[in-house]
Amino acid sequence: MDMLIGLVLLSVVFDSLLFIKIFWQFRLPIIIISTTFSIVAASFAAGYLDFTLVLLVGLIILFRFIVFARAIANRLHTNHLAQSTKRSILALDSSLLIFVLVISFFNGDIAPFVLELTAVIQAVFAMTIFAFVVNSVVQTKYHEDSAHLSDSELPTVTVAIPARNETDDLKECIDTVLSSDYPKLEVLVLDDCSQGKKPPEVIKQHAHAGVRFLQGTPSPENWLAKNHAYQQLADEATGSIIVFIGVDVRMSPTYLRKLITHMKLKQKRMISVLPIRYQSNLLSGLVQPMRYWWELALPRKLLNRPAVLSTCWVIQKKVLQKLGSFHAVKKSVIPERYFARECVKHDRYSFIRASEELDLRTTKQPRHQMHTAYRVRYPQFRSRIESVLLYVLLLALLFVSPFFLLFVSLIFDNQLLLFLSSLSVLFLTLSHLIITTISHPANSLVAIINLPLAVLSEMTLTIYSMLQYEFGSVIWKGRNICLPVLSGQQDTKGF
Repeated sequence: MDMLIGLVLLSVVFDSLLFIKIFWQFRLPIIIISTTFSIVAASFAAGYLDFTLVLLVGLIILFRFIVFARAIANRLHTNHLAQSTKRSILALDSSLLIFVLVISFFNGDIAPFVLELTAVIQAVFAMTIFAFVVNSVVQTKYHEDSAHLSDSELPTVTVAIPARNETDDLKECIDTVLSSDYPKLEVLVLDDCSQGKKPPEVIKQHAHAGVRFLQGTPSPENWLAKNHAYQQLADEATGSIIVFIGVDVRMSPTYLRKLITHMKLKQKRMISVLPIRYQSNLLSGLVQPMRYWWELALPRKLLNRPAVLSTCWVIQKKVLQKLGSFHAVKKSVIPERYFARECVKHDRYSFIRASEELDLRTTKQPRHQMHTAYRVRYPQFRSRIESVLLYVLLLALLFVSPFFLLFVSLIFDNQLLLFLSSLSVLFLTLSHLIITTISHPANSLVAIINLPLAVLSEMTLTIYSMLQYEFGSVIWKGRNICLPVLSGQQDTKGF
């Protein structure tokens, strides 16, 4: 055990040289030496510790290697790269050192009570999350207002649709908006420099119905293209309220009237809506559920991080302008989160769920859901490798291992472990069933059994997102957004 501690200490000592400015230019040989000590330490741990502990040590060392690889790849500005590397190394080295010291205290053996303590923590977590989910479902339910506004009392509304390289989806989206019974409606569609003729043709076909077409301009170097498209739409909108939607949105004729009436009567400045998906698709049941988990299962009011989705969100134009419009979030992959966070400070924001009464649907295909997932995951962690590691470990500990412990308890006939792990599995599955039922009812039955697979999918997508941003490319509608996002994390405030 002393050998393992010594190897880890040697690796940490060499890592500390990276914090000295003069040594940064020699980071390659330092990293090679430190990595060598880490690999030897991992090999020694494999022959001394049990599988679970070796896996944890190996994961920390693996993520340290990713940090080192980023430093060597040198894709970012030198100062930004140095600061992010030092921050990540400090977090990961501290974790590795503390973990190894704790293992040495137990002489490499996990005391029997640790499994049961873990099961207790998991059970408490699962029941707490279930309570948060139930509360969120109640709080976000749309209640049709008893009062009604006349046509003259309703404000002017602009539905703003950014489009790039879209085809049939765009036509269907415009058709569903034009079917609205809202009396003061402007429909604004921006062609965001599409590659091909189809989107402009689709838009122009609807010109006779009052759709206003904008030809978008290339985004400035320090802007994400989507946010620049949003800004152009906001500049041209004449309505006092702007409804931003994606081309995958489908709404009922009464949707806008009910939504804006609700917004006015509740005196809200911004609303975001959770859509419903009715098509059954097993792949989407693995990709999308965790996105809704984090909007519905976290104590967001306590964290001042209100739930928000980009599918359909509504904001008063004057409020948008007061908050700096999209200039304030030009590099954020989830710009609407900033506006929601500012509005909720004064209780002027709501997150509500679509329903039969407030009919909003999404038709986004699983492959597009997957692209969206890995486009937004890593920036949600402010592009911090150590945060991704923590997230993956928490998912494994709190969502996956209860199923493993249930299996173990059945094999070894541990009644206490069986009871605790059963509680965890029950409440996690109930939470998953509720979230799936309100967002994707066609997959409700699948939700009874697919939670572990959905969590593993989330872990995989998160790690893939990290690797793509750091070493590859993340293409959104024909544009690589990696460097603008990685250099603009001041705009993104995480989950």
